[in-house]
Amino acid sequence: MSKRRFLKSEFMIFMVLAVFFAALFLLFGVQEYPDSETYIRMYLGREPVYPLFLQLLKLLFGEGFKTAAGMIQNMFAVYSIWLLICYLRKIFSPGIPATAGLVIIFIAPHLLTPVGSASHMVYTNSILSEGISYSVFNLMAYFLLRLVLEEEKRGKDLIGSAGMALLLTLTRSQMLPMLLVWGCVAAYAVWRSGSGKGYSFRRRLAGCLAVLLITAVLFPVRSGLMLAYHYYVKDVYAVSLGGGTTFLTNVIYAADHEDGDGIEDPGIRNTFYYIQEKVEEQGWNYKSAGPGMLAQAAHLEESHDLIKFNQVELFITWYLNDSQGLDGRAREVRTDEVAMQIAGQVLPRCLPRWLGAYGSLALAGFIRTVAVIHPLLNLYAFILYSAAVCLMLYLFRRQTGSKAAWFMLFVFLLICANVLATSITIMCLSRYMIYNMSLFYAAGLMMLCELVRNKKAADGKRG
Repeated sequence: MSKRRFLKSEFMIFMVLAVFFAALFLLFGVQEYPDSETYIRMYLGREPVYPLFLQLLKLLFGEGFKTAAGMIQNMFAVYSIWLLICYLRKIFSPGIPATAGLVIIFIAPHLLTPVGSASHMVYTNSILSEGISYSVFNLMAYFLLRLVLEEEKRGKDLIGSAGMALLLTLTRSQMLPMLLVWGCVAAYAVWRSGSGKGYSFRRRLAGCLAVLLITAVLFPVRSGLMLAYHYYVKDVYAVSLGGGTTFLTNVIYAADHEDGDGIEDPGIRNTFYYIQEKVEEQGWNYKSAGPGMLAQAAHLEESHDLIKFNQVELFITWYLNDSQGLDGRAREVRTDEVAMQIAGQVLPRCLPRWLGAYGSLALAGFIRTVAVIHPLLNLYAFILYSAAVCLMLYLFRRQTGSKAAWFMLFVFLLICANVLATSITIMCLSRYMIYNMSLFYAAGLMMLCELVRNKKAADGKRG
């Protein structure tokens, strides 16, 4: 393809994406949800990037800041998806049908929820952190893919991917494992680049250790930024808020009354007993779940918010009011600390049941990454994952440097990091899992294209 035709096709892709997201914005408009106000008012427990983004728009556009947010979020989505598709075209050279397939794959998640979900949520129209987090995730994936698929290590890709991963964790805490993903991918890229340049084993190892050191530093850097944000905005000296009560919720779900016997503080121990008894009475714990892992996952998803808001936060707050006279922000900080204290002392006693619930949530998360929970689609997801693994291994066997196979392996790393981390603290709802849906199907399509190309090449040699 000539450069002129290539640029023309890139322009056409951009226009298709622009028209699609403009139509979404015009048809559905700006969408607000109960959580929207927590971002607008910069509530404690919310990560800093999206509230600061909204405050900036409020400063620039006044009362029209929500409309401005919707427009910018949709434009950001167009750019991030366009960049990824153009890069995949550059690396894999798919034909026109496959390129059209990539466009459909990347816009599909944004079409499924407004059409198929009860909320009719359009992520890029929503005053929620998902309005920008999906696009930031795509940019991170773009930079990481350059490290995975290209032989030469590029400093700008290392810096760009690290920056996007850090930004993503400051937008949504569930994405904290993306710093580990960055460390793995960057270490691999440094090692491979050193091999291509003929560097010694020690020099390559030193490069990998440097990457791991940077990865370790990124975690306290994020904590410092979170601390500064909470202190500046709410005058609260805390790294994170809300994570403790969220984590305790899943522990309470798996706990029995006697699991609280190991809690040292009598007041906190009695608070746990009361919460656990109420949760069991209401049928919100594991004993009331139906048979099977997916039934347990569904029951925990239905019970999670009821346990957290109606029991955990409520009764720990009452306990702190009565025993320590705390109120306001100090109480919010202490509530999270007490929740983590309870979880740390109860979890060892209910660990097998908690692991069972965790596995159920993870299973639901893996399914929701590629489909929705349904008896037929559950089987479809299993077949799809199995086919992807088999095809990936086949391509690796035929050609160690198969870029399509490396693409899929990278996507599996992202999926595992997202699903396994999210399941630890909260349920794996579709809006938490959908980040990797397009990447998975795009990697599968590129593997099929490479398989067809290899077959044609083999037939040509035989001919």
